[in-house]
Amino acid sequence: MKFKSFPSKCRIGKLRDLATAIRRLHLTVVLAVAGFALTQTAPAQTDNFNSGTLTGWQTSVSSNYPGSITFVPDAFGGSAVRLKATTSAVTNTPALQNTARVMLLNTNQYYTNNFYIAVDLVDWNSSPDRSTNDSVIGLIAHATNVVLDANVPVGRPDGVIFASRYQSAGGSTTDNGTRGQLQIYAISDGGVPGPLAGAMQGDFTINPGHKYRMVFTGTNQLADPNDPNSSTNFFYAGRVYDLEDLTRPLASVFANEVYYPSFHYLGYYSPDGYSGIFAIGYNTDTPLKPMSCDITIDNFVASENPPPSSVSLPATPYGLAGVPQVVNRSPASYANFYVSSGGITFNATTLSTTNTISPSDIRLFINGLDVTSSLTVMGQATNRSVSFNGLASNAVYDARIELADAIGRKTTNIWTFDTFSDAYLASTAAKNIECEDFDFGGASIEDPIPSGYTFTNTLYFDENVIAYPWPLPINQGASSYVNKTGINARTNAGVGDYNDYDTTRGRSSTVLEGQYRPLGSIGTEQGSGDFVYFKIGFGQSASVTFDTQREKYYSVTNDSHGLQEYNVERTEGGEWIHYTRTFDSTNYYNVYLRAGCELSQQLRLDQIAAGPATNNLGFFYVTNALAKSNYRYSRMLDGSGKLAVVNLSGVNKLRLTVDVPQREKYKQALMLNYLAFVPAMLVESCATVDGTYSIETAASVDPGLRRITLPQSGGTRFYRLRTVGTDRPNITSFNLSGGNVELSYQ
Repeated sequence: MKFKSFPSKCRIGKLRDLATAIRRLHLTVVLAVAGFALTQTAPAQTDNFNSGTLTGWQTSVSSNYPGSITFVPDAFGGSAVRLKATTSAVTNTPALQNTARVMLLNTNQYYTNNFYIAVDLVDWNSSPDRSTNDSVIGLIAHATNVVLDANVPVGRPDGVIFASRYQSAGGSTTDNGTRGQLQIYAISDGGVPGPLAGAMQGDFTINPGHKYRMVFTGTNQLADPNDPNSSTNFFYAGRVYDLEDLTRPLASVFANEVYYPSFHYLGYYSPDGYSGIFAIGYNTDTPLKPMSCDITIDNFVASENPPPSSVSLPATPYGLAGVPQVVNRSPASYANFYVSSGGITFNATTLSTTNTISPSDIRLFINGLDVTSSLTVMGQATNRSVSFNGLASNAVYDARIELADAIGRKTTNIWTFDTFSDAYLASTAAKNIECEDFDFGGASIEDPIPSGYTFTNTLYFDENVIAYPWPLPINQGASSYVNKTGINARTNAGVGDYNDYDTTRGRSSTVLEGQYRPLGSIGTEQGSGDFVYFKIGFGQSASVTFDTQREKYYSVTNDSHGLQEYNVERTEGGEWIHYTRTFDSTNYYNVYLRAGCELSQQLRLDQIAAGPATNNLGFFYVTNALAKSNYRYSRMLDGSGKLAVVNLSGVNKLRLTVDVPQREKYKQALMLNYLAFVPAMLVESCATVDGTYSIETAASVDPGLRRITLPQSGGTRFYRLRTVGTDRPNITSFNLSGGNVELSYQ
């Protein structure tokens, strides 16, 4: 992945040089990482809560902030802590101080500079009813209490927080659902002190049923020599990992105090204090509504700098020492265009010198199939080296590693990747439709050339500093879609190129939403705008993550910072887009949707016939990956859940629909990059070896496993495989099981 960061509001005549901006971002990251290597001046404070006591902790539970703190069983036979509150007795202070809350501050160490905090978020109130549940869950650093009230020892601190707001947007009913955010904020006296308190904010939604590890760091990069008012220059970083994949964070966010609100010299809080955990029932309504908060946390760690560990960034260790963990794994999570010959490799380790892992307690599943018998396991008992060679090219994989240690503690590592290649998808065997290349006025372009604007030429234009038309569009013309205008069916009696509820939004109203086709209401963005942060004197800035830059975009400018992948974004349930393309009737395809997803939902692909008739081709089930920048391929499945096969002839109008209700729990949660039509593996059968073969439409094919399952039919059947390409597939094994025929092929 590649990142870009830029100011999204700036005065005319004061545009900063792009190279300088990029160098500044790189310098910031380097300095922050360099801070990780500083000598630790105080031992780490850890608590797995297995003692059943809160020794060394200060709590907010009091007459003003009633709540409960209880110990509950955790997954490893120990204890976790549940924090719950339903109301606040405080009524005469600003709204955010009146809300229900539970806070825990670890008082074993007072941090005067850098900090590192981590905790497991095991569970939370996942009710989608925002009228009663709007929890802010997170970590607090440099916490002090300026209100010296014995009844509220912790409830109204000053500090800086890294938090997940579970329902930053949502409805008042259980059907409407939720959309969440990650935030880095300053708080003062238990509330948000003003508009400059927000350092970072972005759309990231934690997924009910999952468990996460939250990590928050602050590194003082010394005072800004150009700012006499600044005594500190902190780089803040927040990371969120799924506990079932600690090799890579699902979200990484940051804020820098020189170029963002300098909390300290604005007087919001002191750059020292305690570290801790909190949950708040967020509400600013008048009159206040009772908002509950209910979370379960475990395995707390706090120190001045990250504790020494053999796990290298971007990975993080388990919070509970000694449990089995997957490290140094290849391919990485969400790896795109991974070379299949590399296989799967990883270390199964306990990060200890005593706790061991037996080879028999290492298991690997790919696409649901147990392939443990094909593993090669070597190395020491505390650090096993494991490899698997058996991946197929041009396939999508969902993989799972299961580990157990000598005392029976089990962990799981789950991830996804693909083994497509850029060259394969660009070949004549495949067909791609870029999601942003939708029809315009009923017209279309059969083989559009890559077009758009480079990073340099779109950097500041979303703020309308320079009026449209923007200069230097790449390849604009009859052979490309850049700046083409489509018709919104919602404003044209149901007839058009797309259906978009946001009929008036576009380049003039929202940053990053009209970078490719700015004259229509559909959002077309270069990359994925993950989060925004704020700069004193400049306003809002954005951090954008790009999907893998394919060769066809790179070759336009021969620059990795040039023309990037575009997405359709800001989607809602019920919206659809039309694509008209020509297909060869002899080709059979499987279809994959390349997309990022923050809220799980279904899409469908239909063939639009004359009049209102539609022919459903299949469904895509895209799943919550916390961030829209975690791109992956979703397989198109038929109504029975099998990999769908598409055979089209001539000119076809296709409709891609967000096939869910128009609800908050599905809104603005997708980044749609492209549809990849790749050759399908066809199974044909005949009653005689030299007779007429017909396609087995009930066959279920898994290209990654190179396995085919189909119902057994009466009598003798002969089978053969057919696909497009130079490599002819061969059936390597045959099995009858449960009334099905199972074929393996190479």
